[in-house]
Amino acid sequence: MKIRYFVVLAVLLTVFFGFANNTKALSVQELQTQIQALMTQIAQLQAQLKQQQNQGTGAWCYNFTKNLRIGDIGTGDVDSLRKILQKEGILSSDVNPYEDDFSEQLASVVSEFQEKYADEILKPSGLKRGTGYVGPATRKKLNALYGCSVACTMDAKQCSDGSYVSRTGPKCEFAKCPETITVREQVKCILILEVVDFLVLELILA
Repeated sequence: MKIRYFVVLAVLLTVFFGFANNTKALSVQELQTQIQALMTQIAQLQAQLKQQQNQGTGAWCYNFTKNLRIGDIGTGDVDSLRKILQKEGILSSDVNPYEDDFSEQLASVVSEFQEKYADEILKPSGLKRGTGYVGPATRKKLNALYGCSVACTMDAKQCSDGSYVSRTGPKCEFAKCPETITVREQVKCILILEVVDFLVLELILA
């Protein structure tokens, strides 16, 4: 009796996966090609839209790539930092936004900026008060608010589940693939459950 059940199980698995593989070879490849083409078109349109928005508004922007501290002078970063702090209403508009030194006064104003956005700048590091030092967390917030858009390359990456992701964000990195099991794995699980149910029913009726 047990041999019979194992034979039935083996036959069902062989027939099912043979059919599934043939179907996959005929259709999924074509679908994946179409999806990749669509993802490429979407990435192109997104890049064009960003460029048009920047050209149309003429909005000022700046990307911070270096950390800043008291004593730094003669960099575009310091000039742009002063301008942003004025836009934020933290630095007095009477102060020349193009002074080229990172003074203690400027560090104090940076601390106010950090405390204004404490949830994103200070709390992740366990801080409650601003430091005046423009490190990675502060630069990230500055770039989020006033960073220049970057037109990412128009390519896509295929994930393990067959879907595609495009480049995004300020560093134009590929978006994360969905953390899901593949369709084939889902089908396998369903088939196994169905076969188990079939064998249990056979045992009951035997």
